[in-house]
Amino acid sequence: MSTSANLLALEFAHDARSGSAVPELVPAFSRLLDNFGISHFCVGNISPVAKSHIRGDVWAANSHPWFRHWVARRYIEVDPLIWYLRRHQSFVRWSSLRQNQECPRQDIFDEASDFRLHDGLAFAVSLGQERIAALGLGMETYALGQDDEVALHLAVTYFATRMAQLLDHPPATNRPLTDRQRECLRWIAIGKSDWEASQILGISQATVRQHIKGAVAKLNAVTRIHAVAIAVSTNQIHL
Repeated sequence: MSTSANLLALEFAHDARSGSAVPELVPAFSRLLDNFGISHFCVGNISPVAKSHIRGDVWAANSHPWFRHWVARRYIEVDPLIWYLRRHQSFVRWSSLRQNQECPRQDIFDEASDFRLHDGLAFAVSLGQERIAALGLGMETYALGQDDEVALHLAVTYFATRMAQLLDHPPATNRPLTDRQRECLRWIAIGKSDWEASQILGISQATVRQHIKGAVAKLNAVTRIHAVAIAVSTNQIHL
């Protein structure tokens, strides 16, 4: 799947960009996840540890029985994935958390296994101003390679950013990119390395990196993947 994973993520970003409502975006994301063998997803917002008094909310999820069980048990308050994402704001595989002695409520993973969710991934996407989107993806069998994980990271970041926009929580950015920043970001978005982009554009690799760094800063992004997602969702680059 690794060869086509990036294309699947980019197709999702391109198709979903034209969607103007959450009911259009969520099914499109669910269809994308099917290609990766992911049977459950849930997305919402959480607070960093420093603002633990702020309650999180679920934005959307698919109809997997685990989600109904998770809601009924009020696991949003004790989920080990949320515990991790609030502290690290990155991504993590379920199985690695099961080996983390500091991680609380390991029994929730056992319960998820009863629902045929034996492994998965969780992502945190910073939306600026201490706003964090969290996504949990569950599956029966983990068969993802590194390229698949990277492609999912891109798709998840775009999905969370677009969800926030549609829910009237836009990313904090109004600064337009320069033509060069858009060009560099677009080539990175479709899977080119910094060196490959430099050869295509006829500039140095260091210059490409500088343009990408500038784009990340202008878009208030945390990573270049986050910058790609914001740039696509605000129509500053087209894939």
